Amino acid sequence: LLRSRYAPIFAQQSAQSKLRLSAALVYSMKIIIVCLSLFFAEVAMSSSSSEPPVGMSKEIWEKHLERQAKAEKDRRDKFQKVLKDNPPEPPWIKYPEYSSNDIFWRMGEGETYLMEYVWPYLRYASEVELKSYKEKYPEPNSWSGWYGE
Repeated sequence: LLRSRYAPIFAQQSAQSKLRLSAALVYSMKIIIVCLSLFFAEVAMSSSSSEPPVGMSKEIWEKHLERQAKAEKDRRDKFQKVLKDNPPEPPWIKYPEYSSNDIFWRMGEGETYLMEYVWPYLRYASEVELKSYKEKYPEPNSWSGWYGE
């Protein structure tokens, strides 16, 4: 489908350019799919009302809310007991071999590190703690915007 639609573009490109263009198109499509998936998952699970989303039983919804509350409590406890006095290194220092858009951060060890250490710290740290953290660990250019400012 892509090759037929973009055939005129491909015909004018060198083999190396075609490869880069194909990779860029595939990457763009993956980003769109991930964003849409996250959006629809958030819409389905973000209701804080007592009513479950359409198609979900009340029992499953209540279990989901219980797990969500427990996970939130666990993250807050971990921040107080471990992270507050021992902030985690930002990802570009902990794993310098991985770029900010590497799949490593979306699966496995990288994702776990972000979810279990970095994000809870950034979420629960005070403004003074965050300011100090960001001064100690400024974003490199390749991670620009990562702190979300």
